[in-house]
Amino acid sequence: MVVNRMAFEKFLDLVILKGDLQSKEAKITMCSNGFEIINKLNSGMCGVSAKFVVKTTEVDEDIHEFGITDMVGFRKIFKGFKAESLNIVKSANKLVISSTTDKQKVSITLDKAEYVAIDSPKEKIISVIESARKHLVEVSDDEAKELISVGGSIDSSVITFAVKDHEILVTFQKGNEKEITFKMDVGTDVDDGVVSVGGSTIEIINSIKSGFMLGVNAGLPVYIGTSNEYYTVSYVLAPFRSSK
Repeated sequence: MVVNRMAFEKFLDLVILKGDLQSKEAKITMCSNGFEIINKLNSGMCGVSAKFVVKTTEVDEDIHEFGITDMVGFRKIFKGFKAESLNIVKSANKLVISSTTDKQKVSITLDKAEYVAIDSPKEKIISVIESARKHLVEVSDDEAKELISVGGSIDSSVITFAVKDHEILVTFQKGNEKEITFKMDVGTDVDDGVVSVGGSTIEIINSIKSGFMLGVNAGLPVYIGTSNEYYTVSYVLAPFRSSK
């Protein structure tokens, strides 16, 4: 299949992330119309569902599932290519990545899917993500940049989302030392509630680097989602404090 190189690199960045949430390994499902990655990160504190879509008229009824035990190394392979489009083909136990404009080609040996341990069935992860997709709020590009700026300035250990009177107050806190609060207006009805998640959540927003969809609902994980014509990536973050 042929993929847009820059879009696929961004897709991998959103799956791999950095810091405490960095994905070191993943199970990947590949078929004629794209890739799907379902994963749990940071000891189950974060769930990820990611799909990369390829527009094609080719029909391949085979579904290939394989493991990558070094996702960071896998991502680095694509940095060596300059072509706008790449051809990705699975052949036996190898993944062959080649340029569509020159002779550049890389072949990597794949791991068996069972070598990658995910302690929850992917159906359960998807179910949790769907349950958290309630009362979504659209965070603008400017608001996302402000969140990244504020979150990066404090290196917070806890991020609290407090919904009240059509506003979301986002508080970044580092122990008992420092606290910064950022306010976002909500243009839709969202139930009041307070949900706290780990400070590493800022790594997701920093990786997206633009506007995103946010779901904050008491008693449910926090939802963050981003999508474009190439991919859809959804995250859920387990709350360690939640109240109405």
